[in-house]
Amino acid sequence: MKGVSKYSPQVVRVANPEHPNYTILKQSGLFEIVNDDSVPTVLTLQDSEITFRCGNGLIAPIFTLGILPGYLNASENFSFTLERSGRVNTVEYFLDVYERYSIWEWFIKPFKSSDEKIKGKALFVASKASQYGITTLSETGTE
Repeated sequence: MKGVSKYSPQVVRVANPEHPNYTILKQSGLFEIVNDDSVPTVLTLQDSEITFRCGNGLIAPIFTLGILPGYLNASENFSFTLERSGRVNTVEYFLDVYERYSIWEWFIKPFKSSDEKIKGKALFVASKASQYGITTLSETGTE
């Protein structure tokens, strides 16, 4: 049946909705976020770790004065903790995202997607891929 999702997100309460990664989490659709204190699962966002960036992707824009676009790796490790019934699990996903640089895109933005929306999609893909062992998922738990 078209338009019907087989995926039902887990209901969570975010302990720190003022965190900068809250928008990314919301855009991903991984969880149904509610503001109800009676929800037993509490998600706490952690600071992202931005990975190393190599500047080789800027060689073409520099030598062509921005006519040819360049790409830089903008990957980061997105992590959060899930607490339920005294158990704390720390989950980390690798978001493989690239940024495009071009003089033309300073004037005209061909794609209206925001960075948070793109990273939200990357988070959703990373979480689903990790279920099949395709990408790195680090999960640790304490009781």
